[in-house]
Amino acid sequence: MAYKVGVLITPDFPGFLGISYITFKATQVLLEVHDGLIDDMTTLEYLGFLCFFPTFTSGPIQRSRTFVQDLRTPLTRDAYLERFYRGAGWFVVGALYKFVGAALAQWFMWFVPAAVGQGALGWLIEVLGYGLYLFFDFAGYSDMAMGLGLALGVEVPRNFRAPFVATDIKEFWDRWHISLSTWLRDFVFMRFSQFALSRKLFKSRVTTACVGFMINMTLMGLWHGITLDYFVYGIYHGLLLAGCHYMQKNWKFYKQHRRDRWFRVTSWAVTMVAVFFGFALFGGYVISPLLG
Repeated sequence: MAYKVGVLITPDFPGFLGISYITFKATQVLLEVHDGLIDDMTTLEYLGFLCFFPTFTSGPIQRSRTFVQDLRTPLTRDAYLERFYRGAGWFVVGALYKFVGAALAQWFMWFVPAAVGQGALGWLIEVLGYGLYLFFDFAGYSDMAMGLGLALGVEVPRNFRAPFVATDIKEFWDRWHISLSTWLRDFVFMRFSQFALSRKLFKSRVTTACVGFMINMTLMGLWHGITLDYFVYGIYHGLLLAGCHYMQKNWKFYKQHRRDRWFRVTSWAVTMVAVFFGFALFGGYVISPLLG
């Protein structure tokens, strides 16, 4: 976070590629050492965990205990070949996503709106293309990183799992940038919830969870950068998650119809509209133009 703030002050603020992901991993180790979950990690294992090159620049965010277990567990020839072939498959899928899917989405984002012309339709098409580009580019990189990790004998967590089939915003975040959302859940949301419940800061668990979602996603937005676009993006998703959680816990109509096909289709459509509007916020298509 200091780096994000420093860059606002001066573009020459010292930093390096991958600093955000190393910070996540280092923080995780510190917290789990404090909790007594890690007690025998060597210096070389720690440095290897921080600097593991497939995930160094853009994740996925690994967990140290899984990484160390993989380092310490000798693989038989057959077990290694199984990981290698599985890794090769994921690497090919990732390369297709990143170099074909992302390129096509980028072409769609650049040229189709220009053909349609200025206006709401052109804006909608550009936002749609931008959201698809984000997915194919980042999911492609993540799958390639997973493939390289497996080829080196290390299980790298899957980062995307068909996010566009999600029927609510909570399910979307269970499928989108999974390593980030689960990291925030474990080390921010759960810790805040335990703190708030133990001190009875709120009257109900639902309220506690809703506040936790707001804190969680605001931090997520600011992690991407200290700008108004990212801040509003984080607040927006915090409100969506809090609203979804409240609805699922308290709305009788939801409980009665949540398994009905028509309700699930409607919920999916509403979720996708909300998700792609979030992409518009993230990409600077909403706040920045309004501010001129």
